[in-house]
Amino acid sequence: MVGANLSRANLSRANLDFASLTRINLSYANLTGADLSCASLSGDASLAGADLTDADLTGINMYTAEMADAEWFCGDLIGSDLSGVNLSGATMPDGSMHP
Repeated sequence: MVGANLSRANLSRANLDFASLTRINLSYANLTGADLSCASLSGDASLAGADLTDADLTGINMYTAEMADAEWFCGDLIGSDLSGVNLSGATMPDGSMHP
């Protein structure tokens, strides 16, 4: 999926494992409990303000993704590529706020 606008979409518990989500807009989307394992959210994909509570982010590629103000409590980040990701204001898995 390239360039889709799913801003504010309810994707709770969605199965998006291994999905290619290039330039997708998932800002403020509900992704609670979603399976994003090994998905690719590159090319300036936006997850700004998204709720990633309990989402599976194992092995996700978020190179240059926008994650400002996202919430991702308990998200599993094992093997994830977060290089170049904007995490300003994001709530981290341990509950702390990223500066």
